[in-house]
Amino acid sequence: MRCFFYLIFLITLISCSSKKDTKYDKIQYNYHDGPVTPQYHRDFSIIATPKNLRFKVTSYNEIIKDTIITITEEKWNQITSSFQNCKISNSKKTYPNPGCVGGHGVSILAFSPENRVFSGYNWYCGGEISGDMTGEIENFLDSLKLRISDDFFNINL
Repeated sequence: MRCFFYLIFLITLISCSSKKDTKYDKIQYNYHDGPVTPQYHRDFSIIATPKNLRFKVTSYNEIIKDTIITITEEKWNQITSSFQNCKISNSKKTYPNPGCVGGHGVSILAFSPENRVFSGYNWYCGGEISGDMTGEIENFLDSLKLRISDDFFNINL
């Protein structure tokens, strides 16, 4: 019986540390603009890999900007640490208020060399948040942009 409890404790310890020990090879932040005319509509993706940071802006699937810069190992480590420290994780899915129109969405994806290890999405409308993601989403976005030129992230083209 004592061995059984030790086994359960060990399994719990391993499962609780699995996200912290995950080796990521890509983390992607996506901003989904609300329904506005193409002139003003801007979706963007920030795609981070151990070697590069890509910033892609679209308006209704038309590519407006697609830029890639090389990043240092230090920047990559800062991004992966921030993903963990901001406690980006899934939560019970909630649905938007049926009367809410407009708003914008955010999705975050994280990949290990083998597969996708995280996928979450939130919709922000009328001061409410719905979706299946929790954590410090805005702080994570700020960390992606940290020490990168504002020109790189310019969406007003």
